[in-house]
Amino acid sequence: MLEQEYLELANQLKENFDSKEREIEKIKEENIELKKNLISVYGYVRILDFMASRTDLDVELQNMIDVLRSFLSDVYDDF
Repeated sequence: MLEQEYLELANQLKENFDSKEREIEKIKEENIELKKNLISVYGYVRILDFMASRTDLDVELQNMIDVLRSFLSDVYDDF
């Protein structure tokens, strides 16, 4: 009886471990996707900032672009 209980507990532990491994893999994949999206947005804002510096935009709009670019740059540097 003890041997059977031990095997059942070992199987439960393995199932829990496998479940946690799948969760970790899913989180890693989501993290990679978020990083790709952040890099894309950062590049787009850099292009927008470059284009905005060559035209006459409203000062508030230019400031908002600058703040967004700075924020994304800080987030990007933290990677």
